[in-house]
Amino acid sequence: MAMSTVFALVLPFERLYVWGLVPVPAWLLVAGLVAWDTSQAMGTHRAGGVSHTGHLGGAVYGAMFWFLKLRRG
Repeated sequence: MAMSTVFALVLPFERLYVWGLVPVPAWLLVAGLVAWDTSQAMGTHRAGGVSHTGHLGGAVYGAMFWFLKLRRG
């Protein structure tokens, strides 16, 4: 998720294709993924073995990396 977040922050309007069919701007796709992981992390249903909080941590790390290293130089 960190790489996806950095990509969306560097190239927010780059089109990514969901399932190879639906073009979506990078910022919207990553925002949707963060919203999904947030809702799943806050819920009580734990299925699939996915660490949603780990994904959220990666998104935060990617945003911090972009802000501290890439944006500032």
